[in-house]
Amino acid sequence: MTQITPNAPARITTQVNPDGGTQITEKYADGQLKKVSGTAVPDTAYEYGTWSGGKYTKTIYLSGSGGTGEWVKTYTDMAGRVVREEKPTSTGQTASTYYTHDGAGRVIMMKDLDGVTTLTGYDANGEQAIQAIDMNGNNQIDLGEPIGSPKWHPALLTSAGWVSAKKQSRKCTLKITAMWPRRFRPSLK
Repeated sequence: MTQITPNAPARITTQVNPDGGTQITEKYADGQLKKVSGTAVPDTAYEYGTWSGGKYTKTIYLSGSGGTGEWVKTYTDMAGRVVREEKPTSTGQTASTYYTHDGAGRVIMMKDLDGVTTLTGYDANGEQAIQAIDMNGNNQIDLGEPIGSPKWHPALLTSAGWVSAKKQSRKCTLKITAMWPRRFRPSLK
């Protein structure tokens, strides 16, 4: 059952699930989310604004008595791509993650608050082909850097997490070997 209250200052929709749980959705006059609450969902509030490079959305996670101090502020550029995310830390500071995109709008570099840079490469079809942590800070995927989700043939993977491949040309044979930590091990489905 869905009940809509049309005369409220903001549009409010109440949904009752078969198990009796409720979701109350409140929207601003322009249709953007203002607040989501109820017994079936975590209470969440939303704020919107602009910055010199585009727009931002702040998602605030609420407790029964109000704010929890947990939030995420997501900045997008004029094309709608996420370029920065901010979150509070346990010390009261703000931690930021930055994103860089290529000409096709795909994320090619992500730099987190610790300065760890994750690089992503794409194949000719525009699909993610490889992801690696930039260990030497040169903003390039190099041999020996931990690989996240390589698009290697499963036959090239060893049980220890090594990738080994040979590339042959008329002039030379190049053997590529790389290793990644177990937590970055790709699925071989």
